Amino acid sequence: MNAFFDSEYQEKLDATIQALESKSSVELVTVIYPECDNYRDIELWGGIFLAFIALVVKFMVPAIIHIYAILFGTLLFFSLGIGIIKRVPKLKYALLNKKRMRRQAEIMARAIFQKAHIHRTSQHTGVLLFISTFERQAVLLWDIGVDVTLTIDELDQLQFQFSEIFNTPDPPEALLAKINASIPVFEGHLPVQPNDINELPNHLQVKL
Repeated sequence: MNAFFDSEYQEKLDATIQALESKSSVELVTVIYPECDNYRDIELWGGIFLAFIALVVKFMVPAIIHIYAILFGTLLFFSLGIGIIKRVPKLKYALLNKKRMRRQAEIMARAIFQKAHIHRTSQHTGVLLFISTFERQAVLLWDIGVDVTLTIDELDQLQFQFSEIFNTPDPPEALLAKINASIPVFEGHLPVQPNDINELPNHLQVKL
């Protein structure tokens, strides 16, 4: 997923967004995060689990083990469990609830929508596309000008299409394809206006 953050890819993404905005009055902003949360609780549970296994093994061994060896060994395995979960993203991802990750992505997207003032364009046509690579989530949020112009089915379909990029072999390229595919939809309902100016940057780095 590092391709999302590659400078060459960012240029391609910028060009794709410009193509969309040249044919519609939509102001599309992309924000790409490596993760929405650190999920420390999952790391702690990994440490607790490994420490528990270590204790069980020690008490099953038919030999006398010094109390300090038990204490320090348990702490060592606790730290090891945390480290394993932290350093193996695929394992952490497998242990996380998918609904929880989706909820975290939506919370982050809504916070960014407000902080980045995407709701303050003159025509209220700001659209945020939030991507979180660890959670493998894409969240699409739009201002009132888009909400009242497109139908619910069209908006739901757009959201579904973008969320599907992580089910493809190449999510970064799929994202570009989905943005291109959305151009006719936005152009048909929100065509570019005379003297239209670009009020929002095409992609942002927002810290919360």
